[in-house]
Amino acid sequence: MTGAPRLSDLVGGFADARTPQIGADAFFAALAPLKPLSLVLTDANRESGRDTSDWDEAARVMCPALQARPDLVAAVDANFPLTLATRRQRVPFRWSTMGPDFTSPLHERAMWQACRAISAPDSDGLVVSRFEDGWLVATLTIGFDSMDWADGVEADVIAAARAFLYRFSHWAGLQPLSRRERDCLHWVAEGKSDFETGVILEISPQTVRTHVESARRKLRARNRVEAVARFLVATREEARGGQRVRELTHREHVCLFRALYGATDDEIGASMNIAPATVHRHLESAKAKLNVRTRAQAIAELARRSGL
Repeated sequence: MTGAPRLSDLVGGFADARTPQIGADAFFAALAPLKPLSLVLTDANRESGRDTSDWDEAARVMCPALQARPDLVAAVDANFPLTLATRRQRVPFRWSTMGPDFTSPLHERAMWQACRAISAPDSDGLVVSRFEDGWLVATLTIGFDSMDWADGVEADVIAAARAFLYRFSHWAGLQPLSRRERDCLHWVAEGKSDFETGVILEISPQTVRTHVESARRKLRARNRVEAVARFLVATREEARGGQRVRELTHREHVCLFRALYGATDDEIGASMNIAPATVHRHLESAKAKLNVRTRAQAIAELARRSGL
């Protein structure tokens, strides 16, 4: 393929940019010979209320569809379907090669719908992500009119996308938990209520809730279920290399996996094209099969067995 941009040109375009928006403009322009259709930045660690204008603005600038479709702006965050997929894939991948090993057909359909919403029908694209300490930091999704490229072009685009993410995404690292926060999360993972945890630790239920909430913020989790999951993943390295939860059905496993990352029943249902009540039934069935009392315990068992 003639006219393909060189890696040095791709990186040089945004090397001195001061903001993600300026960098995205420069990167998109440098990709011009490859006919890019869209570029989406997703900040997987943003918290409710945090100022994310740079990320949102960059997404709008590079995705004209977002300007005409305000309802799509909500997809440009940690719940963007391709961001959920990259948590499992963990390596750069094309939209067209999303495999059945990490997504159900319904989830794959949802991801394709998201891709086409920000790009064009029958287009293809790349998803490149940055991970630190095992956690997803940010994802760059680029749609192209065609990806019939010469050898080496895709590798250069991926390398430039990685450089872009390291230039514009920020990772402060997880803050260490206090001993009391760790103790509270441990007993929550064991299925204890705030009252029961308080009795065990000889503190009030309100103090338990305070410690769990503090741990949630430090772990950058959206709710206490995700906080428990992140705590277990971060502290139980012996779980790595474990076995898949084979006694669960595929849907039960997918529901639990998405709950692990803090998705609500409504969000899980939307991504799987099923009702929230059906999600609830799958999770209740998984709890019964795993012989646990709470959703947090079921997710803890998933983390132990799946080696996440």
